[in-house]
Amino acid sequence: MKKTKDEIVLFLALILLVCLNGCAGMSPKQQLGINEYAAGNYQQAVKYLEEAQKEGDDNDELYIRLSDANFKLAESEYLKNSSVGKETKFDELLNGLEVASSYIKSSLGYLSKIPDIEEDKKNSEQKNELSQKISSYISEKTAEKERVLREVSKLRDMANSNSETAFSSFNDYLIYRPALTEVEEIFLFIEDRLYKDLETGGESKFNTQQIIVAKEYFEKLKKYFPQRTRGAEGLLTIKAYENYKNGKYRDAYANLLEIKKINAASAYLLKNESVFLKDLINNELLLIKRLEEDVAKLDALLGKRGDGKSKSSKASNSKLKQNKNLLQKIVLETDTVSTKDPMKLQLLIIDSYQYLLALPGISEEQKKNFSQKIVELRSKLAQRLIVRAGQLASTVRTNPDNAYPLIWNLLHWAWSFDPVMTEKQRALVSEAKTYLQNKGDLKVLLMIKNRPELFQGGSGGVPYELESLIKKELVQTPLPSDWPKGVTFHSASDILPMDYLYSLNGPQDLGITVAGAGAGAGTGNKFLQEKLINYDVVLWVNIMENRAEEYGLDRPSYRNSRYTSGTRMVDNPAWYTAQQEYNRAQQEYNNNYQMNQQLAGQCDRIGNIFASAICQGTVSTISSSGRDSAASRLNSTPRYVQENIYNDYTYRYYKVGVNISMRLDWQYIDRMNNISLPSKLLEYKISNKEGEIYEGAQPGDVNGVKNDRINVPDLSTEKKNGQGRILSDLKEEIKSVITKEKGLRFCHRAERLLQLQSTESKQSSPPSIPPYFALYQLCQLNLAVQLPLNEQNELLNAKKMLEQFYSITAEEVKKYSLSDDELTKISSGSVGGVGASTGSGAGAASNTSGDNPFIYSFAR
Repeated sequence: MKKTKDEIVLFLALILLVCLNGCAGMSPKQQLGINEYAAGNYQQAVKYLEEAQKEGDDNDELYIRLSDANFKLAESEYLKNSSVGKETKFDELLNGLEVASSYIKSSLGYLSKIPDIEEDKKNSEQKNELSQKISSYISEKTAEKERVLREVSKLRDMANSNSETAFSSFNDYLIYRPALTEVEEIFLFIEDRLYKDLETGGESKFNTQQIIVAKEYFEKLKKYFPQRTRGAEGLLTIKAYENYKNGKYRDAYANLLEIKKINAASAYLLKNESVFLKDLINNELLLIKRLEEDVAKLDALLGKRGDGKSKSSKASNSKLKQNKNLLQKIVLETDTVSTKDPMKLQLLIIDSYQYLLALPGISEEQKKNFSQKIVELRSKLAQRLIVRAGQLASTVRTNPDNAYPLIWNLLHWAWSFDPVMTEKQRALVSEAKTYLQNKGDLKVLLMIKNRPELFQGGSGGVPYELESLIKKELVQTPLPSDWPKGVTFHSASDILPMDYLYSLNGPQDLGITVAGAGAGAGTGNKFLQEKLINYDVVLWVNIMENRAEEYGLDRPSYRNSRYTSGTRMVDNPAWYTAQQEYNRAQQEYNNNYQMNQQLAGQCDRIGNIFASAICQGTVSTISSSGRDSAASRLNSTPRYVQENIYNDYTYRYYKVGVNISMRLDWQYIDRMNNISLPSKLLEYKISNKEGEIYEGAQPGDVNGVKNDRINVPDLSTEKKNGQGRILSDLKEEIKSVITKEKGLRFCHRAERLLQLQSTESKQSSPPSIPPYFALYQLCQLNLAVQLPLNEQNELLNAKKMLEQFYSITAEEVKKYSLSDDELTKISSGSVGGVGASTGSGAGAASNTSGDNPFIYSFAR
């Protein structure tokens, strides 16, 4: 037995010596090449394998690896170059394909060096197939390059005779611009040739007055070369020429200014700017003179009335002279808005003066003179508006609803032209303003109805509680600042006896046409109608449910648990386990020590010194780590441990919760128009919002049970939150509707009366005065929310008639009146008189001065 072990040790030593001298007979370079190939590093693999070949290696394995590595490189190059885009340069692409061709040739060459080994047929076919693909692709790309160069060369020659056709035909070859330098050069040549041809042609035709042809050239320039400005400049030049030729000097000069932004060195601009400017100034001055003469003639014709109404129009309506309603006569005398009105002509004069002030070349003396002229014209316009307002004032007693809105607006506009002159009309302004504010105020009667079933037992709520809160929020509490101005709420319980309130079952009992109810229901209740006549709107609130309840506090459940009542000392099982592990570790250490001593003696008896050394190396030094670790665990484990004493007990558990349900619907009823909006439902609901209560839990409960209240909802808090939410929603809903309907109520009436007027106009000739006229003015003054009035054609027609009455529009007032800053300074007394404005004003409605009597707050 001892002899057999000696022989085994000797055999292992001999194997070790052989492996140290190389196990396969392969050179290191060839082995490195095979390793790199296996790792996918084919370039490095070829490098090491070729070096091995140069050092004398000549075996089939070497040539197989060289052939495969070159094939992989050829395949990679081919795939990379066959998937490139059109922007890749042809020379780079062909160079890459040539590299792939050289790799595949090397691959096939190394393959041919293995005559004694039959190559795998599939492998050989794959390499030959790739060789053919690379060769075909090189031929295809070479032919494509030659074809493209041949075709674009033809287009280059064509450009000498027809550059536009050549440029358009080049679209098919634009994709080759990045790939072929020759294509890029030819394209730039054709592009430059076309640009010069169009530019030269446009200028030539323009200089010879062939404007239509010149325009075509410049339009093509803009089309083909949008990034360049010459086409746009040429078209502006033509516009400037045509406008100047047709006497449109403002437009012509504006065209020159646009040209200057594009090309300040434009020859046409440098040649004509001063000429255009001089003729423009002269034309504006001539226009002002003609307009002033027309104003003087019209004033003489009208007998210096200053209201802009022609005598001929007045004479043609002789029947209306007997009508005492001056508003009716003024409206019917107005036919269509035209420049045959002194106010219109004076606005045109202001426009010319303001335009002249903005032009270069105007002297300081001229500027001073023009500014003073604007001041005088504004005063004249203000005087005309004041005269017309004074004429309307005579109708106040007989027709205040029609007169006051128009008076207010006329004086409002007069203020924006000349506050000093209009200040003398302050008494009339205040009177009109007070009237309009009263008309714009909204008195709302709040009627709250509780469902009978809310009073039945088990309802869980107090209906009057929610009713009182609603009254407090809307009637007793001042409305927030974001509500429309002039809105007041009154409680129906303050004006109607309780028996009347109880007898009203729904909005239909109010004698008003409401959505979903018959018209005129309940009209026989004279007492009720007399009470409602002082209110514009009725808000009917129907409390359908007001329930708040809690549950669970009277239904405890009993649960079992355990708690720690004390402790005691007991044996530690872990100590016995640690002791057993230590005993086993000590025994194992003793056995290993004895075996190690026997092996060491056998190695000493081997005769061969080299084999004896190897044998001694296999005998390891005995380790005591297992025994030491077991001893450490035993020493750190206590002999006895403390144990808890547990007892069972019972505690109380409650699942508690609340249910909140509040519902009401409300309806907006417009008494002025005898219409109402559909009722809307508001609801707040909490279902089974629950929490947990633990009682009677012991401090040492092993399951962590504690005396606690977890997420327990408070009934009073939840009810308060619900009431707050539904009240907030109700207020927001009502505010939104009132904000909208407060202005619209005049629009509704105007629209209805306009429809009635349209019917009457078909039956009478001439038609009577439109009764919606002043109502439309109130609609405009009180409209808080900008609604799509452009969709209401009837009201748009009314607006046109209103502008005919004024002879000017709100936009014109805004454009030619004093600015906000000037009005503020004048009305605050910081300047001595009315200053001149070289720009456009913004209208007095937006002024912020405290002295401005036209600041109004009819709407929000």
